[in-house]
Amino acid sequence: MQRANTIAKNSSVHPYDISPEFVEWLTNEKAEAIRHQRRIFKATVMIAFAIILFLLKEQSEWVAGLLDLNAYAAG
Repeated sequence: MQRANTIAKNSSVHPYDISPEFVEWLTNEKAEAIRHQRRIFKATVMIAFAIILFLLKEQSEWVAGLLDLNAYAAG
């Protein structure tokens, strides 16, 4: 990380010194990282949804109790 910061601060390294192949590779890697983050987010949402469904199925009395509390609070 320090080396990258040193290179960025060094005036002898210019953006035009970077090869087009590296720029293409870096662009592809950034796009792949974004896709990977989206896949992780989707998986996390699916797991959370599965946990909620499991709790609704296994703890139906608890859910009914919550609904009764909401009815009392509304009335």
